[in-house]
Amino acid sequence: MDFFPFLRKYRHLPRALRDVASLNLFVGAAAILSDLIQLLNGNLELPIGGIISVMIGLGLLDLNPLARSTQIFLLRASLFFVLPVFVLGSIGMTVAGKDVLPDLLAGKAVVAAAAVILFGIGLSVWELRVLNRPAIRELFGDGQAFATILPSGSVPKVPILPLPSAPEPTLNKREAERQPRV
Repeated sequence: MDFFPFLRKYRHLPRALRDVASLNLFVGAAAILSDLIQLLNGNLELPIGGIISVMIGLGLLDLNPLARSTQIFLLRASLFFVLPVFVLGSIGMTVAGKDVLPDLLAGKAVVAAAAVILFGIGLSVWELRVLNRPAIRELFGDGQAFATILPSGSVPKVPILPLPSAPEPTLNKREAERQPRV
């Protein structure tokens, strides 16, 4: 059973792709809800991350190649750039917290941070594997360029007209004076 009931109309899509899209929709909805709660508390925060996540989820369901390439880019960026900074920051916070927390609580904090990090890595790797499967790539159009927004048949063919030709440059001063000035 899918998490969102409206996903029933997307039954023809592979289950793993529907799960990735559902995860994006869930995370985006949670981020938007969190920002709305912050707004009720008097803090104005724009839910840009939540909106992007919802748009990617809907784009994956509609087989939009831009949504797939954006999701792959964000997953790779999170694995190779953001995750190491998060790991180093969480290790630094738990090491700095050892002076304040008893040893037992500091050990639990390290284990909890490691569990969250491993879960995030596993989820990101799973999403990357799903989006890079050959069958999924074929659904999105394997030969299309990165971030194609419009399908190739929707743009009418416009002939390219040649530019008006300029007179040939001459080295003779008299011939250059005879040429009309433009």
